[in-house]
Amino acid sequence: NSVLGWSPTHYDTATTSRVWDMAVVTSLSGTRDDSVYMVMSRVIDGSQQYSLESFTETAVLDSEVTVLGSPTTSIITGLTHLVGETVQVLAETQFYLGEFVVSSEGTVDISSVANSFNIATVGLPFTFTMAPAVVDIDGRSGSTHGHKRSYDRAILYLNNTRGVVVDKYSLQSMPWISGPAPSAINGWQDVPVLGLYGTNPTLSITHNNPYTIEMQSITIEVSYSD
Repeated sequence: NSVLGWSPTHYDTATTSRVWDMAVVTSLSGTRDDSVYMVMSRVIDGSQQYSLESFTETAVLDSEVTVLGSPTTSIITGLTHLVGETVQVLAETQFYLGEFVVSSEGTVDISSVANSFNIATVGLPFTFTMAPAVVDIDGRSGSTHGHKRSYDRAILYLNNTRGVVVDKYSLQSMPWISGPAPSAINGWQDVPVLGLYGTNPTLSITHNNPYTIEMQSITIEVSYSD
């Protein structure tokens, strides 16, 4: 039904970063979207650091930067703001190279998986988790409140999405180290979910790789019992 609505994001629990302050800069010209800027607080290499960052629709990692390379180098530089941190690297916008620890010089050596790169996206990984709620209803046999329920399947409508995990079931093989990611998922996905039973079972949908996720709809098939 193309319904859009607000959804809260608990940023402090999804990442190791903390939002110190936030501001929205309005576009007066109307030719571009408003910009959201944040002062971020992180403990990097044992010391507290602050940085000014902004939200973008294309970013897939926390504190993400884009680094230009060359056909003759496998060293990613310019990462002094992430010294000692474990980062994920995406090369040429599609090749997931894995996780690396940033050196004291602010570099990452990807020679173990790639000889060179032209462009690399580097940043802190984070896990997106969603637990959809199933509301109680009044049926022909009365209210479902307090009754045990069993989740039988989840039906998702996804767009341009890779690597989603529904109740520990991955919709695509992972990881894709040093190879191109599989084609994005577009359309309906019917996922059986087993073993989710009780008065308040939890269905978790997670995503923790440097690719986009767009979930337009989710329907859960539920059975009730006394």
